[in-house]
Amino acid sequence: MALPVIKTLLDEWMAGKPLCDLERAIGTAEKHIKTCETARHFAVRLAADLAFVAGLPARILAAEAIAAGEEPVIPTTLLTLSGVVRRGCASPEQLANAVHLNESSRPMARAAFAQIQPHLQPGTEYDSFEQVLARVRQAYVVALFDDF
Repeated sequence: MALPVIKTLLDEWMAGKPLCDLERAIGTAEKHIKTCETARHFAVRLAADLAFVAGLPARILAAEAIAAGEEPVIPTTLLTLSGVVRRGCASPEQLANAVHLNESSRPMARAAFAQIQPHLQPGTEYDSFEQVLARVRQAYVVALFDDF
């Protein structure tokens, strides 16, 4: 019974919606939204658990590669999936943007990402998170020159 509610909350969370929108998505009456109790519980507790589960495939691939004596090669999407879920982002680039902005709210980070996205250089399927973060930082620098 809980899975449809969790799926709805996760979809809204990954879309960067604020907590009040998460509450609305699960059918909370407008007059009961006040402190967004259910959405807050999801964001603080359940998102962390889901992020842990999302990170397991990358850990399994890394362990298999190491056991075979090889260097782990993990796609960026899988490598960053745990952080993407934890932060409520939709891509590794949006996660890098959230990390770059540090204390910004998710909706504010999403709005800032929309401003730099046209300046973001494409990466490869196997970029490290540091490479993604460098591309996001470079996009901010390029966006600053557009303001002149």
